[in-house]
Amino acid sequence: MKNIETAEKLILDDGAELLGEGRTASVYLLRDGWAVKLFKQGWSMQDVEDIYIRSKEAEKAGIPVVKSHGTMMVNGRYGIMLDRVEGESLDVLLGQCAEKERDELVAVFAKTVKKIHDTQICASGLPDQKTYALQLVDRLSECGFSEKNIMMIRELLESVPDENGFIHGDCHTGNVFFREGEFLFSDLGAFTGRGSRILDLCCMYSHYVFLPSIMDDDGVMRYIGMNREEGRRIYDTFIKNYYYDPAPFDERYMATVTAVRICLAYVYRPEIFDEGIIEKAKQLL
Repeated sequence: MKNIETAEKLILDDGAELLGEGRTASVYLLRDGWAVKLFKQGWSMQDVEDIYIRSKEAEKAGIPVVKSHGTMMVNGRYGIMLDRVEGESLDVLLGQCAEKERDELVAVFAKTVKKIHDTQICASGLPDQKTYALQLVDRLSECGFSEKNIMMIRELLESVPDENGFIHGDCHTGNVFFREGEFLFSDLGAFTGRGSRILDLCCMYSHYVFLPSIMDDDGVMRYIGMNREEGRRIYDTFIKNYYYDPAPFDERYMATVTAVRICLAYVYRPEIFDEGIIEKAKQLL
């Protein structure tokens, strides 16, 4: 494929702009209007192909996602060719807004997330995420989790309702662009699929409440572009506008679901979270 071959040449010849480094991948912007998400060493072609397939299935289901165009390899690293998206992530925009503007933007975002969660995709090729999560539970003992932790994680997952709505898998404001009045979701991954919305809503709690709670003040500002209190307001505003009425769960339940998702992500990719975060997650179980 000519475009993919060109992307490989541009990256190898230093003709691409490195936009940023995440926990799992580097993102390059190319001169011809494309972007490339290049996963770190250790990701196999099958890992990346699976993510590419999930992205294409989400497109077919009508979910507003950054379009992907194929997989590639550069110097032993596998990646996905993507549309180049102009503009900032919603995370960055919220960090620049006044409080009232933030609330209004988060309210619209919450309703957009609710809409994608309400999109029924039972006939698509997207995997059931409750089933996938329970498969990961079987690997927890290999990663040093106690029998008590494993039992609690399994019990919580088995209690999660069976649903067929779309779930992004890492749904927070850092993984969405706001462009021309519409939201465009990015960074789909192994936890993208169909299932209970609670498995997605916890990502906002993790982003704005759990992770900031274990960072110092400077770390919080770098991570979410605001202080803890402002971050907490973002989460509360999101949940209020997602459910319109009080949420059908208390914060303890959301914190526990968040801890479970972090532990399972660690099983999937141990390099994603450091041991300190995992220990904090275990304390919430």
